[in-house]
Amino acid sequence: MRINIDKFLFSLFFYGIIFLPGLLMILNENLGSNYYGVIVVSAFVIFFKMVFCSNDLFLPKKGLSIIALILLALTFHLFIAVSLFPLEKEESIFKILFSLFSIAIILIACFFTTVSMNKLTDNAFLKITNNIFFILLGVGVLSSVMVVLGLQNNKKMFFFTEPSHYALVASTFYAYKISIKKTNVIYGLMLLAIALSVQNLSLIIGVALAIIINFLRLRTLLLIPVIIVPIYTIAINMISDERLEYYSQRLDISENSNNTSTLTLLSGYEQAYLALKDTYGFGYGLQRMGYPNDRGLFVDTIGMLRGGNKESNLHDGGLFVSKLTVEFGIFGLVFFLYVMMLGIKGTKKLNVKLNFFSITLIMSSMYFLLRGSGYFTPSAILIFWSIVALKRYK
Repeated sequence: MRINIDKFLFSLFFYGIIFLPGLLMILNENLGSNYYGVIVVSAFVIFFKMVFCSNDLFLPKKGLSIIALILLALTFHLFIAVSLFPLEKEESIFKILFSLFSIAIILIACFFTTVSMNKLTDNAFLKITNNIFFILLGVGVLSSVMVVLGLQNNKKMFFFTEPSHYALVASTFYAYKISIKKTNVIYGLMLLAIALSVQNLSLIIGVALAIIINFLRLRTLLLIPVIIVPIYTIAINMISDERLEYYSQRLDISENSNNTSTLTLLSGYEQAYLALKDTYGFGYGLQRMGYPNDRGLFVDTIGMLRGGNKESNLHDGGLFVSKLTVEFGIFGLVFFLYVMMLGIKGTKKLNVKLNFFSITLIMSSMYFLLRGSGYFTPSAILIFWSIVALKRYK
C-alpha cells in the first residue's frame, strides 16, 4: 500500500506537537520542558521531508525570506537589548542563540507541514482534527474517572502535565468542532464535567469562550444563560465545599489572594508593566525574562506562600503576553494584537482549513492573557503554525 507522504507529514506534525511534548515530560520528569518534544517532532518532519520529498524540499524564496527576516529582527533586537541591559552572570548567550536556531527549525517545519496540508482534501483534514478532538475528550474522561475514584492523586492527564495545558488545546478543538456544526456545542457538557472533576477553571473559561465566538448573534447569546444557569446550579449542589473553595480562590483576583496560581497571573502582568517602564518599551531581548527584569511585589508574596521558593514561572511569567512584553516590549504587544486581528480576519473566509487556524488564533487569547509558558509548547507552536498557514495557504 502506497503511503500518502503529505498526509503522513501533516499527521506527524499535528499529532506530535499536541501529544508528544507532554508525554515525554511525564515519562521523564527530569526534562522539565515541552521543548524536547517540540523540537523532536519538528526535526522529524524536516528529516522525512528530505527523505521522501527531495524534489520538493526547498522552501519558496518568499518563505525563506520571511524566516530569515524574523531571525534577523530577533537577533538585531537582542543585540541592542544586550547593549542596553548587559547579560547577567547566570545568562548564557549560547542558550539564547540556540533558541534562535530552534525557532528556525520550528518555522521550517511549519512551512513544510503547511505545504503538505495544501495537498490534502477538506475531508482528510476534518478526519484528522476529529480524531484529535475525540482523543482529547477520551483523555479528559479517563483522567476525570481516575481522579473521582481516587486512583490518581495528581493532576497529570496522560499527555499533559497540567489540566490547564489540556484546557488550552481541548477548548481550541472544541471551538472548531462547533464551527463545523453548531449542534456540536453539546460536547461542552462533557468538557464542563471534566473541568469540574479535575478542578480546571481554565477549561471552563475555554468552553465559554468557544461558545461565545461561535454564537456571536445577540439572540443566540441570550440563550446561553438559560443553558448555563441550570447546569451551574446543579453543579454547585453536587460539588463538595472543598472543591468550591478552589474556584472561589481562583476567582479572587486581588493582591490579597492567597492562591499562588492567581498571584502568578497578577505577577505576570506586573512584570510586563515594570519591563515596559524600565526599558522604555523596548524589552530585554529573547529568552531573558527572569534575569535582568524587576519581578515585582507579587513574586515576594508567592515566595512567602511557597516557603521562600520564587523560581516558579521564573522565565515565562505564567502568561504569554507577559513573556513577550518583558522580552520585546511594545513589539510583543503589537504581535499579540496582530495575532488577534489575523484570527478575526480569517474567520470571514469560508474555508474548512483556514477556519481551524483562525479559531486557533482567537482561542490563543487564553494562552496570551491567562495561562502561557513560553515559545516551545503545543499551544505556542499552534499559534506560529496558524500564522504561517493563514499567510501561506492557497
